[in-house]
Amino acid sequence: MVSLSFAESAEDRRALAALDVPAARFTTPPQSLLASVDANPHMKAVAIRDDEGVAGYFAVETGPSISEVSADPADVLLRMLAVARSRRRRGIAREMLSTALEPFLCAHYPTSPRVLLLVSVANWGAHRLYLDCGFRDTGFARLGPWGRQRVLARTLGVTPL
Repeated sequence: MVSLSFAESAEDRRALAALDVPAARFTTPPQSLLASVDANPHMKAVAIRDDEGVAGYFAVETGPSISEVSADPADVLLRMLAVARSRRRRGIAREMLSTALEPFLCAHYPTSPRVLLLVSVANWGAHRLYLDCGFRDTGFARLGPWGRQRVLARTLGVTPL
């Protein structure tokens, strides 16, 4: 079973930093995630846990700093989702997105109407996963570090089909 928690303690931060997530196309290594969180007061690191412990991470961002993708500062932006190399292909990301994400966000951001994310058009596997887990293409795009990125959104409080 996958669960989520903010990675705020020193122990959680060490567990994230130790994950085997190499810098690669479409992937942000944990040290970069932690540096981004430390530099942005509107961003928090989230640990993805399974029965074996911390398996991955992502960041959530709120407030005026998400204006690049949303006019509504109440939206939550999911950034830098990654699962450790040794834990991939087990359905962890799919389970997190389809069952754990919404209750977590609704508990911690109860006034947020949507969760947004950016996905590279070249990362078809991730794009398909997000669509399968209830995200919809907003029709907006931007140029990101790996080319064109689509903005996907999922309404909170609505169970995906």
